[in-house]
Amino acid sequence: ASLGAPDIARRSVVRAALRWVASNLPLVVLALLLALLAWLVATEESDPSRSGDYPQPIPVTLTNLPDGMIVVGEFSQRVQVGLRTTSSVWNSLALDDFEVTADLNGLGVGVHEVPVQVTVRKEPVRLLSVEPSEVVVELERYSERVVPVRVKIEGEPPLGYLRRAATLEPLEATVSG
Repeated sequence: ASLGAPDIARRSVVRAALRWVASNLPLVVLALLLALLAWLVATEESDPSRSGDYPQPIPVTLTNLPDGMIVVGEFSQRVQVGLRTTSSVWNSLALDDFEVTADLNGLGVGVHEVPVQVTVRKEPVRLLSVEPSEVVVELERYSERVVPVRVKIEGEPPLGYLRRAATLEPLEATVSG
Protein backbone atom coordinates (compact mmCIF):
# COMPACT_ATOMS: atom_id res chain seq x y z
CA ALA A 1 0.00 0.00 0.00
CA SER A 2 1.34 3.33 -0.95
CA LEU A 3 1.08 6.39 1.23
CA GLY A 4 -0.97 9.30 -0.02
CA ALA A 5 0.12 12.91 0.03
CA PRO A 6 -1.87 13.76 3.21
CA ASP A 7 -0.18 10.89 5.13
CA ILE A 8 3.28 12.01 4.04
CA ALA A 9 2.52 15.61 4.99
CA ARG A 10 1.22 14.53 8.39
CA ARG A 11 4.33 12.43 9.08
CA SER A 12 6.56 15.28 8.09
CA VAL A 13 4.75 17.68 10.48
CA VAL A 14 5.02 15.15 13.32
CA ARG A 15 8.75 14.67 12.66
CA ALA A 16 9.32 18.42 12.61
CA ALA A 17 7.44 18.85 15.89
CA LEU A 18 9.43 16.04 17.54
CA ARG A 19 12.71 17.56 16.29
CA TRP A 20 11.67 20.94 17.71
CA VAL A 21 10.77 19.43 21.13
CA ALA A 22 14.03 17.44 21.22
CA SER A 23 16.14 20.44 20.32
CA ASN A 24 14.33 22.68 22.84
CA LEU A 25 13.87 20.13 25.66
CA PRO A 26 16.05 22.01 28.20
CA LEU A 27 13.97 25.17 27.61
CA VAL A 28 10.69 23.25 27.93
CA VAL A 29 11.83 21.74 31.26
CA LEU A 30 13.03 25.15 32.48
CA ALA A 31 9.69 26.75 31.53
CA LEU A 32 7.79 24.05 33.45
CA LEU A 33 10.00 24.49 36.52
CA LEU A 34 9.55 28.27 36.45
CA ALA A 35 5.78 27.87 36.13
CA LEU A 36 5.77 25.50 39.12
CA LEU A 37 7.89 27.92 41.16
CA ALA A 38 5.56 30.83 40.29
CA TRP A 39 2.55 28.74 41.35
CA LEU A 40 4.18 27.80 44.68
CA VAL A 41 5.07 31.43 45.45
CA ALA A 42 1.56 32.62 44.57
CA THR A 43 -0.03 29.90 46.72
CA GLU A 44 2.22 30.65 49.70
CA GLU A 45 1.56 34.37 49.34
CA SER A 46 -2.23 34.01 49.27
CA ASP A 47 -2.45 31.45 52.14
CA PRO A 48 0.88 31.34 54.03
CA SER A 49 2.07 28.29 55.97
CA ARG A 50 1.87 28.29 59.75
CA SER A 51 3.66 26.01 62.23
CA GLY A 52 3.23 25.62 65.95
CA ASP A 53 1.55 23.79 68.80
CA TYR A 54 -2.23 23.49 68.73
CA PRO A 55 -3.38 25.76 71.57
CA GLN A 56 -5.36 23.11 73.50
CA PRO A 57 -4.24 19.73 74.82
CA ILE A 58 -6.20 16.95 73.09
CA PRO A 59 -7.76 14.07 75.07
CA VAL A 60 -6.57 10.52 74.35
CA THR A 61 -9.19 7.83 73.73
CA LEU A 62 -8.35 4.23 74.63
CA THR A 63 -9.42 1.74 71.95
CA ASN A 64 -9.70 -2.05 71.72
CA LEU A 65 -9.78 -2.80 75.45
CA PRO A 66 -9.31 -6.60 75.64
CA ASP A 67 -12.31 -8.64 76.83
CA GLY A 68 -12.35 -9.25 80.57
CA MET A 69 -10.00 -6.31 81.31
CA ILE A 70 -10.54 -2.88 82.87
CA VAL A 71 -8.39 0.24 83.11
CA VAL A 72 -7.22 0.90 86.67
CA GLY A 73 -8.09 4.39 87.90
CA GLU A 74 -9.44 7.27 85.87
CA PHE A 75 -7.78 7.71 82.47
CA SER A 76 -7.83 11.36 81.40
CA GLN A 77 -4.51 11.87 79.65
CA ARG A 78 -4.07 14.54 76.97
CA VAL A 79 -1.40 15.24 74.37
CA GLN A 80 -0.01 18.40 72.83
CA VAL A 81 0.44 18.31 69.04
CA GLY A 82 2.70 20.38 66.82
CA LEU A 83 1.40 21.08 63.30
CA ARG A 84 2.28 22.69 59.99
CA THR A 85 -0.55 23.79 57.71
CA THR A 86 -1.93 26.76 55.84
CA SER A 87 -3.23 29.75 57.78
CA SER A 88 -6.79 29.20 56.58
CA VAL A 89 -6.81 25.57 57.80
CA TRP A 90 -5.08 26.54 61.09
CA ASN A 91 -7.74 29.15 61.82
CA SER A 92 -10.54 26.63 61.20
CA LEU A 93 -9.13 23.78 63.36
CA ALA A 94 -11.24 22.61 66.31
CA LEU A 95 -10.81 19.80 68.87
CA ASP A 96 -13.28 17.69 66.87
CA ASP A 97 -10.84 17.71 63.93
CA PHE A 98 -8.39 15.57 65.92
CA GLU A 99 -8.63 11.89 66.81
CA VAL A 100 -6.03 10.80 69.36
CA THR A 101 -6.06 7.11 70.29
CA ALA A 102 -4.03 4.54 72.19
CA ASP A 103 -4.66 0.97 71.00
CA LEU A 104 -4.85 -1.57 73.86
CA ASN A 105 -5.35 -4.57 71.57
CA GLY A 106 -3.46 -7.65 72.77
CA LEU A 107 -2.33 -6.18 76.11
CA GLY A 108 -2.56 -8.19 79.33
CA VAL A 109 -2.63 -7.44 83.03
CA GLY A 110 -0.05 -4.88 84.14
CA VAL A 111 1.32 -1.43 83.41
CA HIS A 112 1.90 -0.62 79.72
CA GLU A 113 3.39 2.26 77.74
CA VAL A 114 1.11 2.55 74.72
CA PRO A 115 1.99 4.64 71.62
CA VAL A 116 -0.38 7.46 70.75
CA GLN A 117 -1.81 7.72 67.22
CA VAL A 118 -3.01 11.13 65.97
CA THR A 119 -5.31 11.66 62.99
CA VAL A 120 -6.26 15.12 61.75
CA ARG A 121 -9.49 15.27 59.75
CA LYS A 122 -8.53 18.38 57.75
CA GLU A 123 -6.09 18.72 54.86
CA PRO A 124 -3.39 19.79 54.29
CA VAL A 125 -1.96 19.24 57.78
CA ARG A 126 1.47 17.83 58.60
CA LEU A 127 1.97 16.48 62.11
CA LEU A 128 5.30 17.70 63.50
CA SER A 129 5.23 16.40 67.09
CA VAL A 130 3.13 14.62 69.72
CA GLU A 131 3.93 15.08 73.41
CA PRO A 132 3.84 12.66 75.10
CA SER A 133 4.18 10.11 72.31
CA GLU A 134 3.15 7.29 74.70
CA VAL A 135 0.65 7.04 77.55
CA VAL A 136 0.87 4.81 80.61
CA VAL A 137 -2.11 2.51 81.15
CA GLU A 138 -2.62 -0.08 83.89
CA LEU A 139 -4.92 -3.00 83.13
CA GLU A 140 -6.49 -5.52 85.50
CA ARG A 141 -8.85 -8.42 85.06
CA TYR A 142 -12.49 -7.51 85.47
CA SER A 143 -14.30 -9.48 88.16
CA GLU A 144 -17.69 -9.38 89.79
CA ARG A 145 -18.85 -10.82 93.11
CA VAL A 146 -22.05 -10.83 95.14
CA VAL A 147 -21.40 -10.03 98.81
CA PRO A 148 -23.76 -9.85 101.80
CA VAL A 149 -24.61 -6.44 103.21
CA ARG A 150 -23.94 -6.15 106.94
CA VAL A 151 -24.62 -3.42 109.46
CA LYS A 152 -22.05 -2.61 112.10
CA ILE A 153 -23.32 -0.32 114.83
CA GLU A 154 -20.69 1.46 116.86
CA GLY A 155 -21.21 3.41 120.05
CA GLU A 156 -24.37 4.28 121.97
CA PRO A 157 -27.13 6.68 120.84
CA PRO A 158 -27.22 10.09 122.53
CA LEU A 159 -29.33 10.61 125.64
CA GLY A 160 -33.02 10.57 124.84
CA TYR A 161 -32.72 8.33 121.75
CA LEU A 162 -33.36 4.58 121.55
CA ARG A 163 -31.56 2.04 119.43
CA ARG A 164 -33.88 -0.17 117.43
CA ALA A 165 -33.13 -3.25 115.38
CA ALA A 166 -31.46 -2.46 112.06
CA THR A 167 -33.23 -3.48 108.86
CA LEU A 168 -31.40 -4.05 105.60
CA GLU A 169 -32.53 -3.76 102.02
CA PRO A 170 -31.06 -5.19 99.85
CA LEU A 171 -29.45 -8.09 101.65
CA GLU A 172 -26.75 -8.50 98.97
CA ALA A 173 -24.78 -6.18 96.71
CA THR A 174 -22.84 -6.86 93.52
CA VAL A 175 -19.29 -5.51 93.61
CA SER A 176 -17.34 -5.26 90.37
CA GLY A 177 -14.01 -3.92 89.22
